[in-house]
Amino acid sequence: MNRDSRARAAHLQLQQRESFVSDRIEQLHAWLGGLLGQADYRLAPASADASARRYWRLYLGADSRIVMDAPPPEDCTRFVRLAQRLRASGLRTPAIHAASLEQGFLLLDDLGDRTYLGALGPATANALYQDAIEALLRWQSRDAGADLPPYDAALLARELAIFRDWFLEGLLGLRLSAAEQALLDDAERLLIASALEQPRVCVHRDYHSRNLMRLDTENPGILDFQDA
Repeated sequence: MNRDSRARAAHLQLQQRESFVSDRIEQLHAWLGGLLGQADYRLAPASADASARRYWRLYLGADSRIVMDAPPPEDCTRFVRLAQRLRASGLRTPAIHAASLEQGFLLLDDLGDRTYLGALGPATANALYQDAIEALLRWQSRDAGADLPPYDAALLARELAIFRDWFLEGLLGLRLSAAEQALLDDAERLLIASALEQPRVCVHRDYHSRNLMRLDTENPGILDFQDA
């Protein structure tokens, strides 16, 4: 494909993307109109996601909510189920005020925009991380996680492969020799065997400072838990 062909293909993809986003926003406004009637509201981008999900902050008078836009084939079902499950264990996740699982729209509590990442410092780190650890302990002591997907050898291997694929080869541009590949294979087998010997508990899988919110009470607010 020559440069002109690549440029035309990229332009077509951009047009298709813009058309999809425009249609999606129209669907979102139609859904909100059905929920809110004639109420005057305003939407502003809140954040994006590593997947196709996007988040909007909805302003309605003095109140605000978060709208999750997860276009099919994205599935909101796990988010809804796990949000309720974590709240039942005493953790602070967004309450769900309305949902259209078929369309992929959720209306959620707004936990604000103060992430742990922005709040951490010498004066705050100990207290914030103490709250985060205690929240994990509450969840793991109250929820056996019996029907969550198993954190098994196959899943551990896929996650360990990220180091090799994304960091060593993708970011650093390294090409490992056969001996280096074998060394990593051995290390991964040892890590997987060690992990599988540990007690089984619920695992968030993305529990870090960008997904933990600093709140006035009940720290932390917990986000992005749908892959637990």
